[in-house]
Amino acid sequence: MSTVINHLEISRHHAAIEWTQNTQRIKDLNLNGTWLNKKRLKKNTFYQLYASFIIQFGNFNNNVFTLADTSPPQDILLLDVQIKNNDQ
Repeated sequence: MSTVINHLEISRHHAAIEWTQNTQRIKDLNLNGTWLNKKRLKKNTFYQLYASFIIQFGNFNNNVFTLADTSPPQDILLLDVQIKNNDQ
């Protein structure tokens, strides 16, 4: 899944957030920087995420997000299958 944030300081591939081994983690991919709890992340290094952590993309304070939940990802689309009974 991708999330797009429309701002000049945030590139299309600014950071990666992934779910692995029952945890979420973030990795900075950009020269403008990604901050976690006001500390700049080292580029291409994964950091574990916890609920209420603050993530900032770029150098502007209006690109700040609070991580609300670290639950495992869930499918949000379910296959709609109608089973027809040949006996009816």
